[in-house]
Amino acid sequence: MDDGTKESAPVLTTGDTTGGPSGNQTAPGATSADSPPPPLVRARRVAWLMDDSIPLPGTRFRFGLDPLLGLGPGVGDVISWVVSLHLLWAGWKLRAGPSTLIRMAGHVLLDTVLGALPAVGDLFDFVYKANDKNLQILEVLFTDPESIRRSSVGWLTLILATSLAAMGVTAWVMISVLKFLGALLGF
Repeated sequence: MDDGTKESAPVLTTGDTTGGPSGNQTAPGATSADSPPPPLVRARRVAWLMDDSIPLPGTRFRFGLDPLLGLGPGVGDVISWVVSLHLLWAGWKLRAGPSTLIRMAGHVLLDTVLGALPAVGDLFDFVYKANDKNLQILEVLFTDPESIRRSSVGWLTLILATSLAAMGVTAWVMISVLKFLGALLGF
């Protein structure tokens, strides 16, 4: 279908797994106020390139450059990390709140840290798509900013509570081990 628009790169909306462009065209009857802001359009391109640009023949599974870059020890993971930061920048440009930006940074951090592990990290990179997750957050931010703020605050509360509980359990185990060693050694 030729509607007279030029496409510079495939741009996907959330949930589009066909590999075709859909995010840089204005729907018939839509006004320019309905079209996404440039940071969101660029974020769509980056997420597609890093997480969905390469189809696995014979399946519905897609992957992007992120897991391929991760195969190069060290440097590949750093390149993926830097490119993934673009979505955080887009969130900042779209005026995402601190809780939303922290949630997005958590996706990038998890992808970077676990993706850097030898062998297991390479497999992890193929299934955990931090850029797609962050793009979904940006899409909701664009359509329903209050919803994403509430959701992000909820996630941060859960993460904080879990972290505090883990620190408490760790401290209890350490104290128990030290007491045991002290009793064993006669202190």
